[in-house]
Amino acid sequence: MSGVNQLAMAFAPVYSSGATTSGTGIYVLQNTPAVAFTMASSYGIYIDNPFKGAGSSITTAYGLYVAAQSAGATNWGVYSLSAPNFFGGDTTHNAQTFAPNITTSSAAQTGTVCWTTGTGKFTVDTTVGCLTSIMAAKNITEHLSPEKALDLVARLDPFAFRYKSGWGDSGRYEQFGFGAEQVALVDERMVGRDPGGNLQGVRYQELTAVLAGAIQQLKADNDNLRDELKNLKRNNR
Repeated sequence: MSGVNQLAMAFAPVYSSGATTSGTGIYVLQNTPAVAFTMASSYGIYIDNPFKGAGSSITTAYGLYVAAQSAGATNWGVYSLSAPNFFGGDTTHNAQTFAPNITTSSAAQTGTVCWTTGTGKFTVDTTVGCLTSIMAAKNITEHLSPEKALDLVARLDPFAFRYKSGWGDSGRYEQFGFGAEQVALVDERMVGRDPGGNLQGVRYQELTAVLAGAIQQLKADNDNLRDELKNLKRNNR
């Protein structure tokens, strides 16, 4: 083969107007004979690691490369009907990945799934959650006073609830929480919004700092009352 871009196998089918149900460039249907045996593995498509000849190099190796799909009303880079389903989205779906049949649970788990925006990687953090807390990563914009923290907490409206059908666990478990709309009215920094500015939910992890400040204020108030009580007892002797 020669040329800058070389293709070992290329397909460019042109479908007739009768192909109203589907058009398939490559169709793989694996079969086994009617004989009692066990196959260790069955691969519809197997892509091996490239072999590099002496002196050659590969800048980027793609096991599977799917160009941006935009010709359809709905476009998927990779679509699988396996359970759990996996849909690898492209430009039509803002490069999102959909896995609608992943098992959900309200019980405590052993880790947190984190997404790094710079690399696009998903990782499981089993230590402190996804957000780093080291001072080197932060520019402090405000030291929250205990008085302000207690005021914020006092304005929150906690309640017990069950999710409606189609949301969360669809109401299987009763939970405690807040309403994001109400929390946003108290302090916008305690809620999260999507890039379009639409309200998404409460930043529950960040409430810990606010609650710590509120407890500090309650302790200070309690200490002052203790001192006043001691003084009253001393003066009444």
